[in-house]
Amino acid sequence: MSTYIDIDLAIEQENKDKVIELFTGAGIEFTLEESSSFFTGDYLAIFTLPNREFAVIDDEETILMDHKIQFSAYNYGFYDEVDEQVRNFRIKDNTPIYKTLDLAESKISYTDLEGLIDQSKNLEILKTLIKEYRDQVRVLEW
Repeated sequence: MSTYIDIDLAIEQENKDKVIELFTGAGIEFTLEESSSFFTGDYLAIFTLPNREFAVIDDEETILMDHKIQFSAYNYGFYDEVDEQVRNFRIKDNTPIYKTLDLAESKISYTDLEGLIDQSKNLEILKTLIKEYRDQVRVLEW
């Protein structure tokens, strides 16, 4: 029996109409969303890709990369069957960068943690700094 998972897909707002056209033309099922619990920013358009078997979105990624549309895709893990991951595609200096991060293995080095501790005045600030640090590592800059 397969495991089906919804995926949050974030693209830059300026590419929204192009992605709608490409996905519709390819018969790819999607839903436009107002927000995502994982991605934030008014400059982003959020798509939900529903019912992706084992969180596979190869067709969607291929279309976006072929058209040089930067994206981040996030899937929640499902027990031990599917890892919680974020996939990022960016173009920096005309060089495509594709990075997949398994969030279960996303850790902060001791050196980086020491720096965050030095910057914080209390535990609440430290928690905020750690969250910001992990968010930066998970999603590449647009």
